[in-house]
Amino acid sequence: MILKNLGVILAIITVLISYWLYEPLPDSVAEPWKLRTVIAGSKVLHAVCSGFEKTGYATYLNCTRQFSNAYIRNIQSNDKITVVDENFSGVKVRIYYPAGVREKDKTKLLPGILYFHPGGWTFGRMGVSHNLLERLTQETGAAFIDVDYRLAPEHIFPVPFDDCLTATVHILRNGGVYGIDSSRIAVSGDEAGGNLAAAVSLRLAVETAFPTLRAQILISPPLQAFDFLTPSMLFHDKSAPFIMSRRMITQNWLNYYQGHTKNIDEFLINNHTAPLLKESEVSQSVSVHRLPERYQKQHTVQTSTDFGDEDISYDFEPVLLNPYFCPLFAQDFKKIPQAYVISMEFDVLRDDGFLFVERLRQSGVKVYHDHFNEAFHGILMYEHFETRDKIIASLVSFIKGSV
Repeated sequence: MILKNLGVILAIITVLISYWLYEPLPDSVAEPWKLRTVIAGSKVLHAVCSGFEKTGYATYLNCTRQFSNAYIRNIQSNDKITVVDENFSGVKVRIYYPAGVREKDKTKLLPGILYFHPGGWTFGRMGVSHNLLERLTQETGAAFIDVDYRLAPEHIFPVPFDDCLTATVHILRNGGVYGIDSSRIAVSGDEAGGNLAAAVSLRLAVETAFPTLRAQILISPPLQAFDFLTPSMLFHDKSAPFIMSRRMITQNWLNYYQGHTKNIDEFLINNHTAPLLKESEVSQSVSVHRLPERYQKQHTVQTSTDFGDEDISYDFEPVLLNPYFCPLFAQDFKKIPQAYVISMEFDVLRDDGFLFVERLRQSGVKVYHDHFNEAFHGILMYEHFETRDKIIASLVSFIKGSV
């Protein structure tokens, strides 16, 4: 009788846990049951870190950092790659060399690609994308440079950007020292790293003291903090729950900008831009009419320009319009390197990629854009997804043909 009751209790607990972990997903999202496994892990992490914060044991951000960093194993050279830790003018980096290439071989210079990791400018570190970089190094034959830039909110803008710029300038000046061809350098990044790669490209476009960049590779980049009510922000807010939401990306922007999120509710309703700013030419860069027609139909919010907090807007405007913070608002794109932009359908940042591609094309910049209709935000961080393999194949093809 006791065993029978125990079995019933366990069955009820199992059903309740399954119900709690289960999430309805869009029909066309990539491999939904694999995605549900990812979401379940994220859901548990959210519950644990929320509990830690409520009890005062740790902040939510530091908790997520600890869990994220726990998956970074001790990375060493193996039969596939050679890894070398270096210091580029004060910035820690890790260089991935292909198998069979002697470290710092000056007789066979390799193309070099700097990689800025994802994590909303607030978490992640060198090594978090190890599996991706190991594979790209093998399949492209290029050297990849994983940059350990400093993080917000401890280091707000422009510190992370400055670290990425410093690392890039160092390799442009000293490539041969590391067995890398300074005339074949590209910058790349996933999510916040894509923002940093675009910003570095803009900054270096005006320099003539060293070789120009070959390309910028931007994966799901956040490129504007003007409008948090774009079609993708609203339509895909819950497409992949607990992976990236509208509130989460807004928190990331605020931590990067000011080191805290106390006034987040004002940003979520676009109250952070005053009426004059909403009516300015800047707003045209985020106009829904620049998006494909199928996405314009997803725009369900009535647009208005007669609202906004003047004080918040006054403080934020100089940073908002800084192209190294929001690359979409650069005034001149003419001298930047060719761009390869990858966007995901089930992603609140989807529209940022489309808006940036449109601006580059209008400016005459060579730009390649691959959109993956079944992919979700951050998919490159999760192995065993077939769509991830397709994206990597596209990256390899571009790198081999352009860098």
